Amino acid sequence: MPEGLPPVARFAAPAGAGPQEVCLRYFDHLRALTAPLDRPETARQYKSLIKIFGGDFAGPAYQYRRHLLANRLEPAAAMVLARPRGTRVLDCGCGTGYQSLLLGLLGAEVQGVDVTERSVAIAQELAQAHAASGAELALRFYYQDLFSFLAAQQDQPRFDLIWVAEAVSHIHPLEEFWPLARAALAPGGWLGVGESNVRNPLVRRQVDVERQDHFRRRGRAPEEYRQGDYWLFPARFKDPATGRELMMTNERMFSTASLRAMLRGYGFRRFRVLYRTFAPRPVYRWPGPAAARALERLGAATPLIRQLGAHYVLLAQ
Repeated sequence: MPEGLPPVARFAAPAGAGPQEVCLRYFDHLRALTAPLDRPETARQYKSLIKIFGGDFAGPAYQYRRHLLANRLEPAAAMVLARPRGTRVLDCGCGTGYQSLLLGLLGAEVQGVDVTERSVAIAQELAQAHAASGAELALRFYYQDLFSFLAAQQDQPRFDLIWVAEAVSHIHPLEEFWPLARAALAPGGWLGVGESNVRNPLVRRQVDVERQDHFRRRGRAPEEYRQGDYWLFPARFKDPATGRELMMTNERMFSTASLRAMLRGYGFRRFRVLYRTFAPRPVYRWPGPAAARALERLGAATPLIRQLGAHYVLLAQ
């Protein structure tokens, strides 16, 4: 079992802080975890967190990444903070568990599911190290296919929030996922989908360029993997529980309108869309984070700008 965290690296939500400030403090907490990477017992557990920040831990680059990640996680944190302790959350495609961990630290009962064994192992180590430091966590991670996990939830307590952050583009076939997610929601529960905003032409171009480069570096013709409005990676996994072979898609991109239309077909009727991340990265260098936060507020309040946010969270009931 991983050792507990040193006192300087332990996390406590600031008293009276709103969800944005809580998220910002949490990402400072994660940065503190990555600092002592020369310690063997720490390096194995937290080295993957470098990917969250892109290797930047100081200065404008860190401030930009910190705010971007906080913008994406804030809606889930706000929902947990607004409810009594014991809110049940399912984190679909949880990866290394850093989002699940914050929701657990805020008092939610969280189950994270991912089909990548190494990511789940790291998520478990993150949770164990926090628990060893005295954090009260109701947090479990599963190395499993989402489809078989959800199918097995029929006789289990249902979830108040099903959180799908940067994962819709990896779930295939997606059309089989929605009815399972719908059935697993508690009455009054929310489905939260966070994704890059395809309506922003700069975002769409960036994704297409990255995908083309991905295939070319591997000596493959990109056009062979273009499937209409998304890329189909030749990446296959097997569900460890059932042996079912899975295909991963990346990126299958949706506008909020197309995602709403799809979800209506599976019984969702109430929607709320939050657009995020309006301040470009150079703003964090000059004039600085305060100006960047002002731009975020302005973008969120201005209809013509709002729909061009680089990221959105769609909440559905």
